[in-house]
Amino acid sequence: MFQRHSAVLKVALSSLSLIASAAFYGIRVARPPTDADCTELLFPGSPANEAVEYHWENFRDHYVPYAVYRGPPTPDRQAAWDEFTPFGVVGVAPSHPISTRAAFAVPGVVLQMNCLKLLRQFVYRDYNQTLFTPSSRQQVDRCISVLREHLVCACDTTPYLIANNASFPRGIVPVTGNDHYCRSYDKVLEWAASHFVSPHHSLLDSILVV
Repeated sequence: MFQRHSAVLKVALSSLSLIASAAFYGIRVARPPTDADCTELLFPGSPANEAVEYHWENFRDHYVPYAVYRGPPTPDRQAAWDEFTPFGVVGVAPSHPISTRAAFAVPGVVLQMNCLKLLRQFVYRDYNQTLFTPSSRQQVDRCISVLREHLVCACDTTPYLIANNASFPRGIVPVTGNDHYCRSYDKVLEWAASHFVSPHHSLLDSILVV
């Protein structure tokens, strides 16, 4: 009798386990992943994930000859770049898992944007030679590596379209206006600025000269 009850109990427990697994799977299938789920998957453990918001962006001005971030240095253009690429170091809370590896961190996008700013300054170095020191070329080389690694990791598959157009010398013309589902750069910068514990650019030097 005891063995029969034991067998029935095992069957019941197995059935409950199967039902629970099926229910859990059904919930996962019925509820598509949220933006927050995707963010955590892409950037696991980042304290800045709480600031990430998404929006659709249409890239229309990358072929405009003198858009705000393009062209030789001018006071207005330099001010725009300085505002666009703040730099600072974020303190890592002792309770955060990555605190066992480091006490400070630089948000990836902040490092990458400052690399882009450095490359731009290098392109226009004839306008201001005082910006560069003997170690600048090493920093530029390191920045190229940083941006290459990021682009390979991001691996953007958005199609950049090219149309036939006989009125252009080569018979083709790029089609502007590609839609992208973007993380809000401003929101991440706001989060970073509110968590900066040091604004020193020398820290960028220490990261890039390795």
